[in-house]
Amino acid sequence: MAAPPHSLPHAALEAWSLSGGSFSGASFMQPPQVKLAQTLTMGAGLTCIAAIHAGERVLTEPAAAACAMPMCDAARCMGCLRSLAPPPHELPLPKLAQCWPRLHACAVQCKGGCGALFCSPPCERLAAKHHGIICPGPGKKEDRLLAFCRALPLRLAPVAGAPLLALRLAAHALALRRQGVEDVPFLSAAPIAGLCEHHLPASTLLRTHHAELLRRETLAQLRATPDECEWVSTQAYAALLGRVLANQAQLRPRSAFDAYGAALRASTHDRDARSKLVDALLDCGPEGKDGDRREALEALEEPTRVDGTGVFRLHSKFNHSCTPNCEAQSHPFEDASIDVICIRDVHPGEALTISYCDPKLSRMHRRRVLKENHGFDCACTRCLAEDDNL
Repeated sequence: MAAPPHSLPHAALEAWSLSGGSFSGASFMQPPQVKLAQTLTMGAGLTCIAAIHAGERVLTEPAAAACAMPMCDAARCMGCLRSLAPPPHELPLPKLAQCWPRLHACAVQCKGGCGALFCSPPCERLAAKHHGIICPGPGKKEDRLLAFCRALPLRLAPVAGAPLLALRLAAHALALRRQGVEDVPFLSAAPIAGLCEHHLPASTLLRTHHAELLRRETLAQLRATPDECEWVSTQAYAALLGRVLANQAQLRPRSAFDAYGAALRASTHDRDARSKLVDALLDCGPEGKDGDRREALEALEEPTRVDGTGVFRLHSKFNHSCTPNCEAQSHPFEDASIDVICIRDVHPGEALTISYCDPKLSRMHRRRVLKENHGFDCACTRCLAEDDNL
């Protein structure tokens, strides 16, 4: 995921930390205390300028682009993934009803009539960079690209959103071309070109990830002309998809139900009164209050939960380790933004790392995921030690 050292000077990191330009409504908290540097074992990557302690934030970043995962049916903003779910049932008590977030009531509908929702006019304007091209117009139309992604085998589920994210990025590039703004190669016009330098080789994608089939379906959904189809060549599309696959991060923003729970807890400081409110809420759910409370709350939250994927400017510069010192978290936010948090103390000059896969997986499973989705064999100290023990 890390970029070559010449592509992102420290001054650019500070500039990006203060800029917007994403589909998310969030902004950076402060210039991150990181720089690009060459490491002894991992190549170019982010290192910290000052000591960072466990639990402290390294940076906060909005997505450069994000989309929902194929199996996600929750009502959401098509721009920033904010949950726009209405109450899942008729809430029996006034206090219960008052605490539900009302974002769904002020959502902006797509002017093209496709039914897409946006959380605000600014988010609609930002999303127009891609949605204006993708919008199918009124009436329900077959989405073959979405159907293909939903049909991918279970082991590819974590990366199933990559073609949908690549569709948005391709739409953005095509919109610039149609406006006469860009007359450059397709990949140079895509929003993540130059930001996410690490990618899977096009030859690998064409062989293992159905890149040509995905390209055809993408161009059909974009209603591309023959000239535009030639511009988005097979190699160019595979290069874009390779960047998305190698750099995407899984997202689960704070759900409408989670925000609702926080508002409900804050509505009364009396523990007994709060417990009665929760009991009344559970009576509305499919499990009822006689079942497991955790399962009942989970069943109520599920229809409001948005699972997504996104690419990030700075997050894409973190190198991998199976024993990382940082992790990305999306749950503090209601949109497609992330915090990168230190999970142990990091000293000045130390490389900042995240895990590109679940670190709890076995060595064999981690190796397969990293090879298929990121194109490399890991040689971190943990993997070398586990190899010696085989």
